[in-house]
Amino acid sequence: MKSIPRISLIVALIVMTSPAYAQDSAAEKAAQDAKVKARLAEHTRPKSESTSEGKKSEPASDPAENSDPVTLMEEVVVSNSRVTALDVQVRKLDKKIKRAKKKLKPSELDETLNSDKIPAALLIFGGKTAGQRKSVAAERVNLMEAERDILEALKYVRTKKDEDELNTQLHAFQTMQRQLDEVLR
Repeated sequence: MKSIPRISLIVALIVMTSPAYAQDSAAEKAAQDAKVKARLAEHTRPKSESTSEGKKSEPASDPAENSDPVTLMEEVVVSNSRVTALDVQVRKLDKKIKRAKKKLKPSELDETLNSDKIPAALLIFGGKTAGQRKSVAAERVNLMEAERDILEALKYVRTKKDEDELNTQLHAFQTMQRQLDEVLR
C-alpha cells in the first residue's frame, strides 16, 4: 500500500515535467494572456464603441421628441469672501483693546510724578493724575468692548430696524470714546 502512493507521485512528476505537458501549459498560458488583453482593451474603449460591437442598442431619442422641458438655472456668482468687513473691524478693535489694556496700569515713574496726593495748587500746570488717567483708560476699554459686542451682534442682524438700532448704538459709543480722548487733552 505504501508503494502505490509513491509510485503515483513519481508518475505525476514524470508527466508534469514531460515536454508535451509543458507545451500544453504554454498554449493555455498564451490563450489566457490573450483573454486578459482582450478584456483590458474592452475596458479602455469608450462606452459607445463597446456597445456598438456587442449589442445593438436603440438609437438615442431626439431632444425635440423629449416631452420634459429643460430648465436653465441662473448663473450664480460668488463675490462674498468668508472674511467680512465686520470681521476685519472686530479684529482691529481687538488689537486696540489689547493695547489699551496694557496701558491701564500706570508706571511707577508716572505714579510718583503724578500722584493723587499732589496738592491741587500744583495742578495749575495742567495734566491729570495717574489715577484719573487710569480710570479714563478703563472707561475707554469698557467702551471698546461694548463696541466690539455691537459689531458682533451686527453680524447676525435679521431686520433692517435692528441693524439701524445697533448702528446708532455703535455711533453713540464711538462718540463717547472720542469725548473721553478730548477730556485728556
